[in-house]
Amino acid sequence: LKSSVTRLAVSPDGKKLAAHTYYNQGELVLFELPNGEALWRRTFTLNDAVGAVAFAPDGGAVVTTHADGTVRGWGAADGKEAFVRRGPAGYVWRLQLTADGARAVTDAPGATALVWGLK
Repeated sequence: LKSSVTRLAVSPDGKKLAAHTYYNQGELVLFELPNGEALWRRTFTLNDAVGAVAFAPDGGAVVTTHADGTVRGWGAADGKEAFVRRGPAGYVWRLQLTADGARAVTDAPGATALVWGLK
């Protein structure tokens, strides 16, 4: 990687690693393990910087939180945007997915927590 790693997540099967760096204002890279091959990359600006990264329980998506108050899903196979959920304006730093992958719980500016429907 070309910059410091700020966020990491390992897929449930241990075969993929999602890493966020500050390279070019922000980059999310999905690696195949153990060979370290980069499967795809997504870049971000400071306005939509990544706060947290997690894999869906089935490993089919990488879920990220952002400075613009969104939760986004990316197809683990191809990196294409699978969904965007918009919440209150402000940085979303923390992320926890339910065991079935249907919901995410995050922190929220001015609130204790938000529950997001993902499916």
